[in-house]
Amino acid sequence: MLAPRDGCSTLIASRWAEPVRSAVLDDSGDAALDWQLFGVAQTGQLNIANRDKADALETIRRCEARDAAAVRQIEPPWWRKLWPG
Repeated sequence: MLAPRDGCSTLIASRWAEPVRSAVLDDSGDAALDWQLFGVAQTGQLNIANRDKADALETIRRCEARDAAAVRQIEPPWWRKLWPG
């Protein structure tokens, strides 16, 4: 098995680098309703941002584990360097 050539950051979806836009506070004439709708929409945007960040971190963790496993399979045990077989 060869060591992976791609760095972990290449596995991250490009959309995760894009900022999650804030919700828009509309002015319908009812200030209380406007703020309630904005709060719900903003919470949705925050959920998207948190999901993307968690997904990116999980992808990096899995990539690092994959790379470490590949290196363990490639490198000979430490004692092989002392006593080649």
